[in-house]
Amino acid sequence: VMCNNFICTSKRLSDDIKSFKTSSSEALIKLKKDLESSHQSITAKDVTLANLRQEIESLRSAIQKERLAHKDTKDALAACQTELQSTGADLERYFQVSENDRKKIHSAYLEMREKAVQESLKCNKYETEFCMLKNDKENCETKLKNNQKELLRLSRQLKTSKSGF
Repeated sequence: VMCNNFICTSKRLSDDIKSFKTSSSEALIKLKKDLESSHQSITAKDVTLANLRQEIESLRSAIQKERLAHKDTKDALAACQTELQSTGADLERYFQVSENDRKKIHSAYLEMREKAVQESLKCNKYETEFCMLKNDKENCETKLKNNQKELLRLSRQLKTSKSGF
């Protein structure tokens, strides 16, 4: 009975071992498939991660270039602002000089206009004097002609009276 029991137990153990081997083999195969799948997934994720790292490096490089371009633009803008301020100061000096020149020119114009008025008055005075002298000359010429006529008449009269004596 014991032997029989032992055989039964032994057979059960053997069946259990076979069953365990089968199930462990199946579990091991499943585990191996899961491991391969995980490995493939990890490999794919590593590739994705490498791509992301490369993209991040590319973005960092682009950001660095943008920073340099921004710095260049900022420097160029600062240079333009400095140039603009310098040009503004030059224009301010130019307009100040122009304003001073304008004042001088206006002053000279007023002075020249006053001189022109004075010269015009002198010309009017000289013209008036000329007209008076011209009239005096004409009057004198007329008197001279009249005197010459009178002298001629008197001279003839004198000749006539001398010849009558």
